[in-house]
Order: sequence, then C-alpha cells, then structure tokens
Amino acid sequence: MFINGLFFEPATEYLSDEETLLSVLIVNLSTSKKAFFVTMEFLNPQMLYGLFALAIPVVVHLFNFRRHKLVYFSDITLLENLKQQTARTNKLKHLLVLLLRLLAIAALVLAFARPYFPSESNMQQSENEIVMLYLDNSTSMQSAGIYGALLDDARKSAFEIVNFFGPDKQFILLTNSFSLRQERPMNRDEMKQQLAYVMPDAPPVEADEIFRRAKSLAAKFEQSKSRLFLFSDFQRSSFNTLNTEPDSSLSLYLLPFSSGLRSNVFIDSCWLESPVVQVDMPVVLNVRLKNHADEGLKGLAVSLENENKTLAVSNTDIDAWGENRVSLSFVPETSGNFRANVRISDYPIVFDDNYFVNLNIASSLRVLELFEDSPDQSLEYLFAEDTLFNFDRRNVLQFDIQSLSQYNLVIAPYSEKLSEGLKLALTAYADAGGALLLHAPLLASSLTASLDPALETQIGTFADTASTRLNMITDEHPFFKNVFTKVPTNVDLPTVNKYFALKSTTSAAVLINMLNGNPFLMLQDVGQGSVFHLAVNLNERWSGLTESSLFAPLLVRMAFWGTGGNALAYEIGIDRRIPLKMKPSSIDDVLNIKSLSSGFEFIPATERRGQQLLISMADQLPEPGFYGIYNADNLVSMTAWNESRRESEMVFLSGDEVAEKLSDKGFNLVKTLSSGQSDAYGSLSDELQEATQWWWFILAALVFLIAETLILRFWKS
Repeated sequence: MFINGLFFEPATEYLSDEETLLSVLIVNLSTSKKAFFVTMEFLNPQMLYGLFALAIPVVVHLFNFRRHKLVYFSDITLLENLKQQTARTNKLKHLLVLLLRLLAIAALVLAFARPYFPSESNMQQSENEIVMLYLDNSTSMQSAGIYGALLDDARKSAFEIVNFFGPDKQFILLTNSFSLRQERPMNRDEMKQQLAYVMPDAPPVEADEIFRRAKSLAAKFEQSKSRLFLFSDFQRSSFNTLNTEPDSSLSLYLLPFSSGLRSNVFIDSCWLESPVVQVDMPVVLNVRLKNHADEGLKGLAVSLENENKTLAVSNTDIDAWGENRVSLSFVPETSGNFRANVRISDYPIVFDDNYFVNLNIASSLRVLELFEDSPDQSLEYLFAEDTLFNFDRRNVLQFDIQSLSQYNLVIAPYSEKLSEGLKLALTAYADAGGALLLHAPLLASSLTASLDPALETQIGTFADTASTRLNMITDEHPFFKNVFTKVPTNVDLPTVNKYFALKSTTSAAVLINMLNGNPFLMLQDVGQGSVFHLAVNLNERWSGLTESSLFAPLLVRMAFWGTGGNALAYEIGIDRRIPLKMKPSSIDDVLNIKSLSSGFEFIPATERRGQQLLISMADQLPEPGFYGIYNADNLVSMTAWNESRRESEMVFLSGDEVAEKLSDKGFNLVKTLSSGQSDAYGSLSDELQEATQWWWFILAALVFLIAETLILRFWKS
C-alpha cells in the first residue's frame, strides 16, 4: 500500500464566506456612511483615501500564496474527519484575523483624518463664512520672539490657522497698511503667499479701525458670518478708545504675542526754544527723552547731526520710567532748508533712536502793509531800506487776496472798509501759518466792522482817550527770546494817548501791558499761524511806539515769527493730512513727493482751502526721513517724517486683559488662543470642536492589533 499524496486546498466554502464578508462590509459602509458621518466631520478628509489600504489584507486572505508540500502517507482514512474539523476552525480563525486587520487599518486611517463631532454652533455655520486674519506689522513687532521677531512668530501661527481650514475656505488678510491687494477673498495658497510678504514697517492703528475694517469687508463681500483672528502684541495705546459697535456675526479669536524685552529708551519729541530761526543766530532745539525700563540710565549721549556733521552733543541721566529734557544749541550758517537728525543709541529697539527735523530758514522776508487812506511812513522807514525785507503796501480796496500767501507778515487795520472776502482771506492766511498784525484804524473812535468770529472778540468797541503808558513787557515769553539782553527796571517806555481795549482770552498771551492794566499787545494762536493785536494805531498821535527803540525789534520779530515752512516734523501714520503753508498762488496743485534717501516718490491727493493746500499722505511713506514736495522740478517745501512714538511705549495688554475689554463692550469673543508656540493649530481644534475623536481610533487600532497577535499566538488549529 502506498500513499498517492496529501495536500490541503482551501475550501470553497471559506472563499465564499470571505467574499460574502467583504461584500457585507462594503455594503454596510456605503449604507451607513451617511448615518455615521451625518454628525462627524474630519479636519483632514483627504486622509480618507487611505481606506483603499483595506484591499491589502483582503488580497492576502483571498489568495493563499503558501507553497504546498507533497507528503506521502500510508493511510489517510483516519485523517478525513480531522481535515473537516480543521477546515472549519481555520475558516473562523482566518475570518477573525481578516476582520481585525481591516478594523485596525480603518481605525488608523480615521485617526489621521482627525474625526470630530462639531459643536452645535459649528454645525449651524453658514456657507457664507469668511476667515479674516489681522497680522500686526507695526514696528513693535520687531522685538525678539521665539522664532526670530514677534512678527515671525505671528506669521508661523497664522500659517497653522490657515492650514487648519479646508482648501475651499476663503481668507482675507488685514494689516496696519490696509492694502487693497490683501483685503480681498483669497484661497489658502494665496493667503500663505501674502502672509510671507508682510514686513514690520507699518504705523500703529487703533483697535477700533481694525474692527470697522473687518465689518466693512464682511459686508462688501456679502458674508453672513466671519471669523477674525488677531495676531498682535496688543499695545495698550491701541485700546485707548473702543467705540465700534460690536457685530454678533463677527467671531473674534485673540492670539497675543509677547517678548521678554520690555525696556526701551527713545526720543519722544523735539521743539524749538523759539520759533524764530535766523542765519548766524543761536538756535536751541529741545529734545524730550523717555526711559520705559525698570532701571535708570546714566550718561546717555544725545547728538545733533546735519549732513553727517555733528553740530551738538549732550549727555543726560534718565530715571526708571522717567523722562528728561536735553537742549542742543547750534548756529545755522546758511538759509534754506536745514535738515537735522537727533540721535541716541539704545539696543535692541532702534527704530525710535533717530528723530528727523527740518527748519526753514528764510533768506529774505516779505512784509505787506494794507492801509485805508494813506500808508504809514514809519513802516516804510523800517522795512524799505533793509535788504533783508521785501516791503509792499496796498490799499484795502485795491488788493488781490490771492497773493496774501506770499508774505511772512501782513499788517492791517480793524477797518469797516475791509471786504468780507478780505476778512475771510486774512483769517485763512493766519490759519495757514502766516503772521498777521491787526491795529486800530487811524480815524476811528468806534469799531462797527469785525473780522472772522475767531478774531472779532479781541478788541473793544469804543476808543479810550485817557492817557497812560506802557508798563510791563512779558520778556519770558518765547516771542522775546534773544530780543533783549536785559530789560532795565527804570526803562522809559512809550506813552499811550488813545487806544482800544483788548480782551484777553485763554487763546491769547499778553506780550505788553499798559499802566492801567489793559493789554497793549497780544499774541493769539489761530490755526497754525499767529495774530498780533495792537491796541493803538501806528500813527504818533495815538502813542509814542513808532518813535521808541521798542518799535523796530517788535516788528522785525513779528516778521520772523511768520516765516513760512511746515512743522518741525511729522509722524508716519498719524499725520495723514498736512497743510502746505505759505503756498504761492502760481503753483499748480499737482504735486509730487520724493524721498531724499531713496528713489521712492508718489503723487498725493490735494485739497485747496482758501490760502491753504491740504496734502493727503495716507500711509504711503515707506520709512522715516526727509521728503521733498515738488511742483514739476521745483522744490516747494521740505518735510521731515518720523515713526510714531506710540510704538515706543513698552506697555502691553495680556490676552485676558484684551478679552475683558472686548467682552465688556459686547464683542463676540470666542477664545484667547495660545500663540508663539506650535500649538495654535491644536488650540483652535479644541475650541472649534467639542470633542476631538482621533485618539479613540488610535486606541481601537492598538486593541485590534493586540487581539490579532493573541489569536495568532494562542489559537491552535
């Protein structure tokens, strides 16, 4: 007897059962998919393509790739029953192993897809929802962070937030620059590209402006719901006012960033001791320094430079969280635009260590006398023969008001002969930066005419003929700076025979008083200019002013007081509209602004208001420095620009403090997310979803794999 051979073949029943099992799984998945996923969503739905890996164990189990070995045996009668029992056992074992492998693979795939059950508010989200990201790119975001500057930390967290949302989500980027290129719906890739371009060189903005902008954009693009993520160091100065009406459709998420560097010494402001600047005359520039640090500073060097030439140097001490004033004196040698730079050294925050100033030093002064019947000879004697002055005189009835802006000083009477147009023009002239001297009319005993309401209350109605004399000069006022070396106590001051009573107000300073206590000469600030009110006429019958030694320095000082030119300096982002002072009427309103240190230039929008031209600067200046205002190729004016000092104050709000402010105002604040780390993504996930389910699937996969191992190890066929 011999054995033909013995080998085992897969049972046909086993094959059919596996096919049946696979078909049941597919049918169940397809039929239950809608019910199972009706409340479940995925953060990474693209990972569900990994379910195709379920075919791998199915193929392994459907096709037996084991090589069969032929074994000869004498008698197989007793093995038939064993074969049948073993086949049934193997069939059950293989089915369980297949099922466990399928479940383990499916659980791993679902875990990587990050399933979650959305909260009720998220399940009710409208499809018209847009995500807005505000990235604070002000200069304070240059402070050191974890991955570089704070802006780099904010940018990294912003990338994570963008990656959190699906590829079909629309984004809008808000920065301090309010660029139209960024404030439009963008897909995820476009948003990442725009985020990479943001640089920390923009001026600070108020929180109110951010919220107004977000509401406006949501309405513009017809979004019923929107989310606004705020990436910022939240400087306290940005939340000084919060008047925007809250919008319930706008959900806010705060991502605060902070740096360990909270100390800073900076130049806060500069101003002249006296506004009168002349060639070969000493000029004193005052500099205010502030120390925002817990420690005082000793021997800080402050220098004044002009075209790489050091003009003055001073050293000072500043207490912790204190301030100090330093005076720098220099003598300008030439007329024209005097460009200077005040400099200190304070690392690592350096954007506020320079302060640019521009002084307009006139080479000649233009003086205009407006008279009623005949001109005043004393003015001609004073100005006509001096080469420093260009003296003109015009009758009030025969004067072109368009030429007013050419003059540094205009002398005019309180006269009823002044036309309404001339009255308004004189007020506009002063408001634009000119110096205006108003004196009593020669023959009037009463005044029935008036100027603009801003000026008409400064002089009485009837003339007083009681004789008196001048009594006191307010020599400490900046107007008299460098005018008198010393005023003698027994000086012989002019007499006054006839005068109008001047009314002192809070906006006017008394420069000279009379013995009876009435003001003789007053200085009033009007707009950006000055108005001098003189209680008498310049004729010698009214007073002895024109025959005294006081007359010449007073009038010359007034002429220098009204020298043209713009402010000493402007702040980028703060001074959005600046006046062009003393603009000649012949200049075309189409102007061009150019940087003196780079090739940057642009054409600003302009608006004419009487004798004044307003220039809209917006936020178009890329850096601090000197910018010339040109008409064609002619320089009209020079301006100095500095970074806003709001960013220099190292006082910040924490995320909880900002959240409290917003909540008190009624804003829909969702949560303050952690930032500056790699967990902004996870923080957002935990907030937007009530329960993230991925770790349950990891646990299930481990259970299935352990169960498979136990079956293969301990289940003996």
